[in-house]
Amino acid sequence: CLPYSVIEKSCNRLKIGKTFWKGVVLPSILYATNMIKIDKGEINKLQVIENSVYRKILRAPKYTPVCTLRGEVGASSMRTRLIKGRCMYLKSVFKRDNKLLQIIAEDMIQKNGGWMKETIKMCEEVGMNISDIKQRKEAEIKEKIRKSDEILWKDEKQKKSSIAIYNRFKKEIKEVNYGNNERDKIIFRMRSNTLNLKDRARFQGQETNCDLCGAEKEDLEHLLLICQPLQQIRNKNSKLQRPYNEDKEELIGSLLFDEKDETKNF
Repeated sequence: CLPYSVIEKSCNRLKIGKTFWKGVVLPSILYATNMIKIDKGEINKLQVIENSVYRKILRAPKYTPVCTLRGEVGASSMRTRLIKGRCMYLKSVFKRDNKLLQIIAEDMIQKNGGWMKETIKMCEEVGMNISDIKQRKEAEIKEKIRKSDEILWKDEKQKKSSIAIYNRFKKEIKEVNYGNNERDKIIFRMRSNTLNLKDRARFQGQETNCDLCGAEKEDLEHLLLICQPLQQIRNKNSKLQRPYNEDKEELIGSLLFDEKDETKNF
C-alpha cells in the first residue's frame, strides 16, 4: 500500500503521512463523488481504509478507538468530508453565472429524486437546507459542517468508557505535534489508554499484576502515579510529586494534555 510506504519512510509520520493521504490519495479516491450517488456501505468502507492509515501514522493498536485517531490527527470523518464536497458543489451551481445549470438544479430540487434527494438529506444531517446553501457564504457553510462533525466526534468519545480521561481533556479535533520517536508513540497510547499494560490481560482472563512491583492491577494510574520502582523517574516531573491531588484523573489529564508538554520530563 503506497500510503503505508510513504508513512514508514517519512521524517515526520504525522505531517507527511496526513499531507500525502489528504493531498494525493483522497483526491483520486473521491474524484467525481460530488456528482454521483454513493451509499453508506461504500462510505463505511472508505472510512475503514482511512482509519487504517491513521493507525499506521500514529502506530496505534487495532483496538484504538476511532475518535482518538481523528482527534489526534485532526481530521473530519469520511461522511462529513463527502457532505462538505456535495454542499460546496451545489453552492457553486447557484453561485456561477450559468442560468441553464441553475434551472436544471431547481428542477431536480422540485422532483426530489436520485442525486438531489441524497444531497438534500446530506444537508439536513449537518442542520442545513437548500435555502441555507443558496444564501450562506461558503465560509459559513464550511463552519456549520465542521461544528456538526465535532458534535458527532464528542458524542462518540463520550460513549467510550475506556477513554474517560481523553473524553474529559481532549476538547477539540486538533492535530497533535507527534514526531517519529518512541516517546511520542507512548504518549499517544497513554492519551488513548491503549498502552500495552497488564490490565489489558483481563480481556483474556489472565493475571493483571504489575511485573515491576507485583501490584494487583497495572493500569495507567498505577504506572504514572503508584508503581514504586518508577518513583525515581517520577521525581523528574513537578506534577508527580506527592501528595497527589485527590482527583487522580485530573492529575493524569493535566500531565498528558497540558499544552506546556511537561511529559518531556517523564
